Amino acid sequence: MPFGDALPDLFPQLEAWLNLDWKANKIKALNGKWPDLANLSLQGFSGSLSIFEGAPIKRLFLIASTIKDVEDILRFKEVEVLQISSCKIAGDVSVFSKLKKLRSLRIYGKNKLEGWENLKSDILQNLEISHLPCKLSKEDFPKLRNYVINAYRPRDPFYEEGGDLGKLGRAFSSIFD
Repeated sequence: MPFGDALPDLFPQLEAWLNLDWKANKIKALNGKWPDLANLSLQGFSGSLSIFEGAPIKRLFLIASTIKDVEDILRFKEVEVLQISSCKIAGDVSVFSKLKKLRSLRIYGKNKLEGWENLKSDILQNLEISHLPCKLSKEDFPKLRNYVINAYRPRDPFYEEGGDLGKLGRAFSSIFD
């Protein structure tokens, strides 16, 4: 049953939201509502993430969503786990280097993304990328433990995997900690 704009008033202390149908459960700007929203998963989202401005998002899953530019994600400075699956998204992924708490990153699908060679992180531990167009430089990720690169293209010269793949999967298995 869709609640739409009434959701923030119905559930003012919401900490996690798994929205499986953005069109049916679309909301407008939160304007300070949901101050505890730390875990957010959106399927079919289209637009700007600015409507969630001010929410302390730590886990963000975007599934089959459309976002104009990856820089829109940078508004969530506390994000620790980021999953982008089958989305229409473009931009320079090196901006994710600015997310100082990001420890797990998964990007699935062929997106119009660039800047891979400049993506670096001192804290990233889990990394899964389905279409990396270049060699992963492990020197740029000193704490990287679990990773799969180009998993669906095992004949690709840039295919790599390492670490505990079970731990990698669990990092993205749920928006709940």
